[in-house]
Amino acid sequence: MTPSSSSSSSRPTTPSSLPAARPTTPSSTASRPAYLSKPSSVSPVSPPSSHPPERPDFAKSKENVTVTVRFRPLSAREINKGDEIAWYADGDYIVRNEYNPSIAYGFG
Repeated sequence: MTPSSSSSSSRPTTPSSLPAARPTTPSSTASRPAYLSKPSSVSPVSPPSSHPPERPDFAKSKENVTVTVRFRPLSAREINKGDEIAWYADGDYIVRNEYNPSIAYGFG
C-alpha cells in the first residue's frame, strides 16, 4: 500500500466524525424556559414587618477574642509629609480619636 495524502476521504464515516447537531422538538421551538424569559410583571415588595427578626441566642456560644493594638511614633517621613497622630491610648484598654475624644474603642 502506498501512502496517500487524501486518506481522510477514504475513511469510513463514524458518529464521532459527524458534526453534532442538537435534535429539535416541538416543545423546544415553541417555548423558552421560565428562567430565560423576561418577567411579565413585577410584584411589589411587602413592607417590613413590625416585629423585629429573631436574633440568635448569643449566650449559648462564647468566644474569646484577643486584640492587640500597637502604637508607634510617626516616622521622619510621616512627620516631613505633615501627618499627625490620629489616635491615642487612653489607659490600657481604650483608644480615642485625637480630634474627637468622644470617638473611642474599648478593649477589655
